[in-house]
Amino acid sequence: MFYDLTSTYFEGDGPPDAAYGYSRDRRGDQKQLILALAVDRRGLPITHLVFEGNRVDHQTLEEALGHLRERFPIRRAIFVADGGVMTEANVTRLAASPFQHLIALPKRRALARELASGIEWTLDDPAGGQVMARRIERDGLTYLVCYNPERAEQEAQIRDRRLTRAREALQDLQRQVAAGALRDHDPIVAAAASALTAARAKRYFQVRSAGDGHFEFAFRPDVLGEAAALDGYYFLQTDAPDLSPTEMLAAYKTLQQVEHAFRELKDTLELRPIYHYAHSRVRGHIFVCLLAYLLERLLELRLEAAGCPQSAPRALETLAPVHLVRAQVGDQLFDCITQRRPPGADAILGALDLLPLPAVLTG
Repeated sequence: MFYDLTSTYFEGDGPPDAAYGYSRDRRGDQKQLILALAVDRRGLPITHLVFEGNRVDHQTLEEALGHLRERFPIRRAIFVADGGVMTEANVTRLAASPFQHLIALPKRRALARELASGIEWTLDDPAGGQVMARRIERDGLTYLVCYNPERAEQEAQIRDRRLTRAREALQDLQRQVAAGALRDHDPIVAAAASALTAARAKRYFQVRSAGDGHFEFAFRPDVLGEAAALDGYYFLQTDAPDLSPTEMLAAYKTLQQVEHAFRELKDTLELRPIYHYAHSRVRGHIFVCLLAYLLERLLELRLEAAGCPQSAPRALETLAPVHLVRAQVGDQLFDCITQRRPPGADAILGALDLLPLPAVLTG
């Protein structure tokens, strides 16, 4: 069972539980709700919950577990979630439930650095592609330390770009302060914090302002060294000892199915923005969007099983020229289906057991 959260915002005030919070849509200026979604390994939605817009991720889990236990007679399930949801307290909650867990440990946790220290990778550690993995058993838990050199290079490049943007922004601020455009301590520090947050490089710099046109910043090489040492690493934790390293990696990658669901809900099915204000209408809008995604995912699975895998939007685009046409002959109405079909349409219709198409539906 794969669990993740997203936010969806409103045009207007929204319902009473809409609130300002961390926006995944970068619309912090709008009130929002938090949507939690659980899917199975095929990406099919199992259930969803809606929380007030300022609910923190890790504060949703206890309610979600109660909801799942109440709705389904679960004997065993492995709950896969991101490290932002799975605090140590939440792992303890899972241990007392019918669920086992598989989570990604945040790199900043001391445990992650401890697990990675001293590992010397060998030819015995490959886990598919360029990924290397080392299984470690500790305190009744199984950890998988993974390293991908290609990912390490990408993370280093991304961080370098962020540091460059941050340094340039701070130098520009320094020039503004020296020119007298900013003099007071609070506005100077606020501008520095805003620049570092925008560059996503806050922890790499120290800033200091005494007011009176004085502003300094310093780079923190110790923090950079700690971050660079873990480039390319990621860490998985589970209490399901029967999972192999390959199964752990596959389950972690499958968590992207929830992210795929969120993209489809927002981009194709137009979950956002929400224009309803009544509580029941808002919930109804979200529920209909999730039903639509369920149909999309079932369509994709049928196409995959028939040997013509493709996304639901692409399949629907291929079928778009096939129309229902209403014709009238005298007093009689006929609903007819256009018989000329674009390339690829027959493969899709065949996968759905819709061939041959009838020429006339009603008469």
